[in-house]
Amino acid sequence: MGIQTNGMFGGFYKKTGPLIGKRAKGRNLVTALHHPSNKKSSEKQIRQQDKFTMLTQFFLPIGNLVSAGFKQYANRNTPLNAACKFNWDHAFLEVDSGTGLESETVLNYPHLVYSRGNIATPNCPTVSFMEILPGQLDIIFNWLPESQSRYNQSTDLASFVAYNTTTKTFHTAINAASRSSLSYTLRIFGAASADLIYCYINFSNSCSKLTGNSVCVNII
Repeated sequence: MGIQTNGMFGGFYKKTGPLIGKRAKGRNLVTALHHPSNKKSSEKQIRQQDKFTMLTQFFLPIGNLVSAGFKQYANRNTPLNAACKFNWDHAFLEVDSGTGLESETVLNYPHLVYSRGNIATPNCPTVSFMEILPGQLDIIFNWLPESQSRYNQSTDLASFVAYNTTTKTFHTAINAASRSSLSYTLRIFGAASADLIYCYINFSNSCSKLTGNSVCVNII
C-alpha cells in the first residue's frame, strides 16, 4: 500500500496500483511495476554484465577511497558508478585464454583509477619490496620533492593501495603519510615475493576535502 507523507499532492512511497513510489537522493520518484523478462540475455549482454561485475568487484573493497575520489563527479549517481563510467573505456584487456578458442577479458590494472581531482600526483614515484619473513612483505613507496603550489602542499596526505592478483586481496593505508615525508612502507601479510602485486598512490589535501588522481606506480 502506498503511503503519502505530505498530503494528497505530495510524493508517496511503496506500491500504489500499478506504480511504485520511492525517494532517492532528495527526489520523489515514481516507476511502473517491474515485469521480469523471459528473454535470454544475448552473448554480448552477458559479456557486458561480466565486465561490469569484474570492475565493481575491484572497486568495492576500496569503496572508501572510491567514494572520496569520485564523489564530486557522481552528480545524482553514486561514486562507484561514476568510477565505473570513467574507467570503462580503458579498464579491460582481451588476452589469450590458453584454450585456443576465445580470448579472455581481464582487468587492465595499470590503467584503473580509483580517485580523481586537482591535488597533484606524486613526483616520480617508485616502489620496491623486501621480503621480511615468509608470507610477509614490505612494499616501499618513494617519491621526489618539488615546489609547493595551490594543489601541491607539503601537508598533503598520501593513500596507498596494493592489490595482490595472486591472492585477490587488497592492502591499503589511507592518509598514511605526508607529501613531505617522501616515503612510506606498507607491510602486507599472506604474500610471497613471486606474487603479482599492483601498487597505487594518490594524495588528498590535509583536510581531506580535495583529492588527486590515483596512479599505478609499478608492478612487483
